[in-house]
Amino acid sequence: MALTLLVGIVGAIVLATVAGARRSDSALARFNAYSHSSSLELTLGRGATPAQLRAFTHAPGVASVAMVYAYALTNSVGGFQNLAVGAAVDDKLGRLVDRARLISGRRANLSAPDEVTLGEGLAKPTHLGVGDHLAFESYTP
Repeated sequence: MALTLLVGIVGAIVLATVAGARRSDSALARFNAYSHSSSLELTLGRGATPAQLRAFTHAPGVASVAMVYAYALTNSVGGFQNLAVGAAVDDKLGRLVDRARLISGRRANLSAPDEVTLGEGLAKPTHLGVGDHLAFESYTP
């Protein structure tokens, strides 16, 4: 009986290990499929024409395009002296490209100029959460 129990326990451990390895092996692919993570970022400035942007969105291999305005912000919270921030032009960023996983609270209102979506990478070191305030100075409009 002890031998049967031992074989059963070892078998369960092996099966759990193999299943975990298979799940870990596919984790990045599953994350990318869910999040529609971007694979290319272009900095165009004001040089691109609307026709060029339309042509880019219809180019082979381009699934979705989201445009952002880039801002340079500075603050002294959490040791982040300078941050490059992208503000969505429309609702494509976060929905069709680089879809974020909502951890707590709600998504920022795109029409509210004083709301932002704060990623975990910035929230944790600055000890900020839902409803907190963070003052910034901007070098750009």
